Amino acid sequence: MRADTKTFCCLIKGYANAGVFHKVDSVVKLANEMEIHENTSFYNAMLYACGKEGDLMKMEEVFKKMKEEECRPDVVTYSIMVDAYKKEAMDDKVHDLEQERLMICV
Repeated sequence: MRADTKTFCCLIKGYANAGVFHKVDSVVKLANEMEIHENTSFYNAMLYACGKEGDLMKMEEVFKKMKEEECRPDVVTYSIMVDAYKKEAMDDKVHDLEQERLMICV
């Protein structure tokens, strides 16, 4: 049986919830080696892990890569990021994301 995108999403979220963020990087590298398709759910799992860890710079890098790869963000994407920014009281980022979400997620 071959692992798929959903398998890797579950692993990423599981490691993030367990607080073993170094494992998340390993899982992402393994997914790349196995040429796993990086869809919106995959990026959302990575964004969730970054937000859970509080690594907002990495979260922004993942979001940028997501857009560069022409993978369309969805409502879940923006919700994950808004929650992470709200935890850090970054109201300007929250406002910007909410405006972007209104334009993209129509």
